[in-house]
Amino acid sequence: MKVYCPTLLPGRFFPARCTHKDMPGGVNASPLIAWTDVPSTTRSFVLAMVDRNSAVENFVHWLLINIPASTREIPEKSSGIRERMPRGTMELRNGFGDNGYGGPYLLPGAGLHEYVVTVYAVKDELVELGPLASLADVIQEINDKILGSSSTSGYLRT
Repeated sequence: MKVYCPTLLPGRFFPARCTHKDMPGGVNASPLIAWTDVPSTTRSFVLAMVDRNSAVENFVHWLLINIPASTREIPEKSSGIRERMPRGTMELRNGFGDNGYGGPYLLPGAGLHEYVVTVYAVKDELVELGPLASLADVIQEINDKILGSSSTSGYLRT
């Protein structure tokens, strides 16, 4: 599998529009995430975006489950807009306590943070978890059902 984010080229910095609304210029617009070269037996996808450098290990910024197997992208600015999300996709709670996308947010002087977007190809059609499930819950649920995965990352610095 290959995952890419045209908004967030590998090794580059997040554009302001995709950062948290409390950041300068931030509008909390979820980025376009796309993937290719998926295993032929994939029945659904899971998408996770985490901050690996947070004081909270793997702080979740976006967590999606039950993305249909026919899907190859999540459009930009789709979080929280049912008509823009692939049918059946469920947005789970992020580290800010909200369902959906929560853009990168850093306090002044926090330094450099890496944000990793991972898409998992899953051999089951449905991941049967509720909207309050954590990243750990999702990984535990799909751990033996992952057919492949791919990641890309970007950075934010204050």
